[in-house]
Amino acid sequence: MVKLLQQFRFRLVAVFICAAFLFCIFSFFLPTAHAENSTDENPADHLKVPCLIVVDQNDPSAVIYEKNADQRCIPGSTMKIMTCILSLELCTNLEETVTASAQAALLKDSNSLMGVIKNEPLTIRQLLYGLMLKSGNDAALLLAQTLGGSTEHFVELMNEKAASLGMKNTHFINPSGAYKRDQYSTARDMAILTCYALKNELFREIVSTVRYSIEPNGVRTRTLTMVNSNKLISDPADSRLFYEFATGVKTGSTAQGGKCLVASAIKNGSGVVAVLLGVTEGGSKLDRMSTVYEDAKSIMDLALTEQFVSVSPAELGLDADLSLPVSGTEQITAKLRPSFSQETVSLTRAQAEQIRSSPRLVCVKTSVSFLTAPIAEGDFCATAVYSLNGRDLFIADLVAKESIAAESAGLEISTVATPAPELETAPEQSCLPQWLIDTLIGVVVVAIGSAVFLVVRAKKANEKAILPFEEKN
Repeated sequence: MVKLLQQFRFRLVAVFICAAFLFCIFSFFLPTAHAENSTDENPADHLKVPCLIVVDQNDPSAVIYEKNADQRCIPGSTMKIMTCILSLELCTNLEETVTASAQAALLKDSNSLMGVIKNEPLTIRQLLYGLMLKSGNDAALLLAQTLGGSTEHFVELMNEKAASLGMKNTHFINPSGAYKRDQYSTARDMAILTCYALKNELFREIVSTVRYSIEPNGVRTRTLTMVNSNKLISDPADSRLFYEFATGVKTGSTAQGGKCLVASAIKNGSGVVAVLLGVTEGGSKLDRMSTVYEDAKSIMDLALTEQFVSVSPAELGLDADLSLPVSGTEQITAKLRPSFSQETVSLTRAQAEQIRSSPRLVCVKTSVSFLTAPIAEGDFCATAVYSLNGRDLFIADLVAKESIAAESAGLEISTVATPAPELETAPEQSCLPQWLIDTLIGVVVVAIGSAVFLVVRAKKANEKAILPFEEKN
């Protein structure tokens, strides 16, 4: 009897170990198989650029194409994107005058330069244009020293900002992007940074500017005219490198890291950011950079043409009624009908399918936490914001679907809803994907079934073992 119980326990433990093993196998392989089955041939594989990523400008987690996106690279002057957006956030007065230092004015020609002159007065705004259009290392130095107190402290702020944005594989050593051994980033991190920076209106204005001039200032005797180094924007319209939908952002080039480009474009309401890093082969330096422009132009246009859809709340399954708690009556909740102010939104095809499959992925935040009776049918009760990964998709007015009387006619009750802007009333959702939930259920069912089978089998074996003994008595 004891031996049988020991065998049963052993088998039961073995079943659960097998179930856990199967769960691990499914968890490891199934996501990969799912991703492979849901994507077609990757056009990025046909481009010469070693590292590339194309993302939705509104949501860098929505990756459209990628190739070695997490490989550490030397992005060169594209790192000035961080210098620019950080300067904009630190600056309180864009017209503040900075006197050009001898250090900045005497930088060697091996640097990309705006061309500041010693002791000339320049505004923060002018330096920002010199930073991003001419890729001036002299402008980067002056901005860092002025707004950071010192170059070293400014770089510390750059790295802190990178960490706060989730740039896990990035390290800054200087504000210019000039080559240093331990200064690096990845295509994915640079996309995260650029999408963040493009939320700033002045940043967008600077990087989309074709030409900017600085007038004589006493020290400077001639007008300084700077042309955007990004040929997707600044080349003539009939050039093969010009892209009519381009909106930015920054070029980069080092002997060690090769030709790099961070580009953005908007077409029919959809926006993308493309990061191309590390082109070191393919003809002359000019030929290699031309190849980068052409690749950026083709893959951004492909993404904007084929990978975005315009969808309504109904098409996404977001037009369902909502409920909010109601006080001052016996009824617990009030049903509310959403009335959307925006008919459609542009999403990547993958995002749209994801939401259709599971509308609960969309977070719904209401302007109030509860309502107070009486409420009449058709009354406006609150607003709701529908968002995905921090991006607001739709805003809706919530209208009462039915009348709700107050609990007592003699009791005066306010009909004004209580503000609660921090409340999120997203529908209940699991933090696990559906395929994983299905797999877990299957594993549990198999484990329970196996356990029941072993119990029955052990019981029968026990009965057979006891029966002969009883007959002898």
